[in-house]
Amino acid sequence: MIHMMSIHCPHCQSKNLVKQGLTGNGTQKWQCKRIKEADARVDRAIVGMGEAVRSFMHHFDPAMVAVTESLNNRLTAFGRISRKSYEEEIAIVNLLIAVLNTPEYSSKIAMLGLSSWLSELQTAETEFELLLGQRSVEAAQKPQRQLTEIRRRIDILYHKMIDHIHCHRHHGRSRNIQALYRRTQCPNQVFQHP
Repeated sequence: MIHMMSIHCPHCQSKNLVKQGLTGNGTQKWQCKRIKEADARVDRAIVGMGEAVRSFMHHFDPAMVAVTESLNNRLTAFGRISRKSYEEEIAIVNLLIAVLNTPEYSSKIAMLGLSSWLSELQTAETEFELLLGQRSVEAAQKPQRQLTEIRRRIDILYHKMIDHIHCHRHHGRSRNIQALYRRTQCPNQVFQHP
């Protein structure tokens, strides 16, 4: 018998999900598509800005090369941001934006004509941060509903198991089944059959 389960984002309840790798035991992980797209936009802005900076490394003007090297060193000092958790990524990108908005680096960005890249990074980061914040707020507002749903699913599975044990008790003579049946007949029964 095949059992199918509806998969949805545990935070926003969206069914618009994308695969997000596997857990340690090989179970498929899923992620809300909106959040994944917002994260990808931030990652593209970071990578694009880095590539745009490095494109000036072989400029004919030594002053432009010096500015490029300084800016490139600052960007690479932040490491591989896209490999961090969402919370770490937000903190690091916000710090990067703050550094790039200082007079020292904003003048270098303007000199290389990369202000639009910085603007895109700020916009993408703001959108991503808002989506994650919204997800956290929604999750905090739904604990009772989630607990009720979990309890309902547990009750259903429990009753299916009891029905299966009853079936084997009446149709099978296995001692293991008989012992399992006796153990499920506790006087302080927590679950009630629907």
